[in-house]
Amino acid sequence: MYLTKKKYNYDNVEEARSNMKANEILMFFLDKKIHHFDELFCAIKKEFPEKDLTENSLRQMISRLRSKGEIYSVSKNIYAKGKKNIFKPSYDRKMKILQNYIQVNYPEIKFVVWDTNWLNLFSHNYYMKSYKIVEVEKDFEEIIFNHIKEKYPKALLNPSEKEYDLYLDDADVIIVKTLYKRSPISKSETGHYPKIEKILVDTYIERDAFNWLQGIEWERMLMNIIDSCEVDLTTLISYSLYRRNDSVLTNFYTAMGYYKDEKDHYNQYLSFAVKEGDSHNWKLLNENAKKNLMRNCNTLVNTIETLEEG
Repeated sequence: MYLTKKKYNYDNVEEARSNMKANEILMFFLDKKIHHFDELFCAIKKEFPEKDLTENSLRQMISRLRSKGEIYSVSKNIYAKGKKNIFKPSYDRKMKILQNYIQVNYPEIKFVVWDTNWLNLFSHNYYMKSYKIVEVEKDFEEIIFNHIKEKYPKALLNPSEKEYDLYLDDADVIIVKTLYKRSPISKSETGHYPKIEKILVDTYIERDAFNWLQGIEWERMLMNIIDSCEVDLTTLISYSLYRRNDSVLTNFYTAMGYYKDEKDHYNQYLSFAVKEGDSHNWKLLNENAKKNLMRNCNTLVNTIETLEEG
């Protein structure tokens, strides 16, 4: 149901801004469409010129709608109507002890701790290998590894393919490896952890470390993540290009086309990456998306008016 528009007259700008409600913004989000921030701003300014909406106030209202589960972020400045969970994994007792063991002794060194058990929520593979991973900023890996080794004898530093095959069936194994400089990470009360976009890219590229999660298993995990979590495709693309492996993006695009219909919000956005045929231009994706979506400014207002009249 779309809200009925009401016209207001305000004597001052601040009052006008404060009376623009989040629910009035929500009516500009069509169920099956993605929208660029600039497209929304353009349409809302046209429909409510008397409210003198600012970009900052619109961002605040979009943030409130996201926190309420009314809309979610598809990519940078791209939003859609619907609810997706933000990936926030939980730490078990062993994880918390490991995190604290490093943090107390090396508070200035950047690192993340995570567990492959987190992938159980998204994988169809019943044989999920479970081990903990500590990623440490470059040049400090060996320092952290030697420290961990004192308490956890089964720790491995940048293991080879053979070591992965030999030891990764042991749940007590801890892998210490390099944390890439531009890795997408988040912070919880316990510590830093990799964002879901980083996990998707790393599990695809690092085949030795995640050899049970390749091919169709990776695609199924991807679809389960897309169905339940908010995935920032700008972050996914940027990190993939930083790691110099755009094949993960091509595979992502192919899998989305196979498993999802064209009305899927992520599928709509990825379609802007295709220049012609199978040629992709990932670096220009946001620019192309904005260009295409900005054309919908007048259409968006007219569509809402038609729906309200109906």
